[in-house]
Amino acid sequence: MAKKDTTKRVVITGMGVVCPLGHDIEALWQAMLAGKSGMANTTIFDASTFPSVFSAEVKDYDPAKYTKNPQLHKHSNRGSGFAIGAAVEACGQAGIDIETDKPGDGIDRSRLGIYLGAGEGS
Repeated sequence: MAKKDTTKRVVITGMGVVCPLGHDIEALWQAMLAGKSGMANTTIFDASTFPSVFSAEVKDYDPAKYTKNPQLHKHSNRGSGFAIGAAVEACGQAGIDIETDKPGDGIDRSRLGIYLGAGEGS
């Protein structure tokens, strides 16, 4: 009896990132090559009562630049905004326009997936 091949192929066609070192893959890469650190004084809240006032914050990030309708996301938390930015970048690298691609455009949505990883998104 022939053994059934149960391996499945996964193809990564796009990546995106929003992190303290950059809001896209290129910015992150350049910061890493330059040996930069994302650590700095905490600014999004008063950290004076904590043992450390340093953190790795995502600074100067505007999630509105990644969507045509920012009002849809006005009640989302910061982590959701980071996810939107990273997903838009990944889709762009993959050649998928999430604003205009519709069913029937050649994208088999049953074979499309997004993997999201986050470390303390707020």
